[in-house]
Amino acid sequence: MHVRKGAGRRADTVFRSWRTTVGVAVACLGLAAICVLAIVTDTAVIAGKIGALVFLAIGAEMAWSGLRRRPDLVITDDAVEHRAFGRIAWSTVDHVRVRRCQSGDAIDLVLTHPDREYAIATAPSIPMTSLSVPLLKVTEAMREHRPELEIIAD
Repeated sequence: MHVRKGAGRRADTVFRSWRTTVGVAVACLGLAAICVLAIVTDTAVIAGKIGALVFLAIGAEMAWSGLRRRPDLVITDDAVEHRAFGRIAWSTVDHVRVRRCQSGDAIDLVLTHPDREYAIATAPSIPMTSLSVPLLKVTEAMREHRPELEIIAD
């Protein structure tokens, strides 16, 4: 039997966030404001220099993240990968739990473990505030790649 490479697989679902770009813009504006203030007042006080260094470091890190354009969430047939906790194979996921709370919704990947309470307590969580797509779109993508996946709402 001959199977072409990639045959029978669904395309990976990739979610990117626009929040990094906004963060870079805010950091750059903060740095520019501090620099303009130091130049206009004709005094570069220590607080201004420290603030400029802090915003420069934050801006550089955010710019690097924005340039890399690493996706926030990738869902494949084999695994789910989030930039916060890395790659988790679907074979180790028992079920997915959707949590709704005031601070923001989250999707918990409850891993297979003999102690159910421990599995729930240590479940890696995908905060929806880190993504710029609705919760329903993420759960639909998970179902598309893993039809037998049990999704529970809290």
